[in-house]
Amino acid sequence: MGSAMSPLVTQALDLVLYGMGTVFVFLTVLVVMTMLMSLIVGASIGGAANEGALKEGIKNGNVETDALDPKLVAVIAAAVKRHRHSKQ
Repeated sequence: MGSAMSPLVTQALDLVLYGMGTVFVFLTVLVVMTMLMSLIVGASIGGAANEGALKEGIKNGNVETDALDPKLVAVIAAAVKRHRHSKQ
């Protein structure tokens, strides 16, 4: 029975490696396609540069108030306040 197990184990290992390889290739293609789509959408919209500048400005604390809509800021502030009070 020991000799009958060897081909079975070999076949199982082949199947495991084939399956893992397939998953690896699929996930790699998925990541590459997602990055490609992100670049295409970012280039077509043109907002990627503005978004990076806004994030940097918020991080440093020197965001121009003219760049932000005051109504939007008020809505976001109210939502944050409501969320913080609902957790207590």
